[in-house]
Amino acid sequence: MDRTAALSQQLQQRADALLGLLERRASLLPLAWLVVAGLGSAMRLSGQFADPLAWLPYAVFTVLPAGVLTAALAIFGGRIAPPVIARHPLYGAGGLMLSLLLALVAAVLLRGISFLAAIPPAGAESSPWLDTLHAWLTADATIACSLYSVAFAAGLRRSAHFPALLASAWAIDLAMQLIMANAAGGMMLPAAVALAFQALLRGNLTRVLVSIGIWLPYVLLSERVAVTYRHELRENGA
Repeated sequence: MDRTAALSQQLQQRADALLGLLERRASLLPLAWLVVAGLGSAMRLSGQFADPLAWLPYAVFTVLPAGVLTAALAIFGGRIAPPVIARHPLYGAGGLMLSLLLALVAAVLLRGISFLAAIPPAGAESSPWLDTLHAWLTADATIACSLYSVAFAAGLRRSAHFPALLASAWAIDLAMQLIMANAAGGMMLPAAVALAFQALLRGNLTRVLVSIGIWLPYVLLSERVAVTYRHELRENGA
């Protein structure tokens, strides 16, 4: 038992240290995204920098989420909890809430990687169907990464808007996949492209649904979430 308690305490200390690092260095996260997304986009373009129709979508995909995250961290940074809430042992983004924040970071990275790997750059001489698909997927990846970044910022900054923002991000993400799937049915896509596009949308849908299945019950039932984001104290004394 002593060994188990010591291990639990050690893991808690490491989680607290990671949360503290995220809170102190949050302003560097937009820069990290610019570096990662910028390098990935440059590798994907592979020499097509002279064609603005090729590189402009990647510039939007790289710059917009970083700007949105910067703004969200600033907007959500000023909330002060009442003393009775701030003293509560469950107040803060620790415990499983830290895992949810890391899952949001992973969601942003996975959506970005999925976009970069899924489709080649469009350009002045590309096929109309490629132009359309590329525009759809650029908008999808940019919006999804921005929405999950806003939810992450709200969660890290302990904003009361966090649960609603997270639910909105899930709902909009699901809606985008369904809209694209419905619209693609009316396009004359090459068979191999249609199959790949459907597989991509299924993958996106699956990830969102799995995320909802794991984290929605936690957001609704967690006492930490109730204390930290809704400032609710439950009658059982916690």
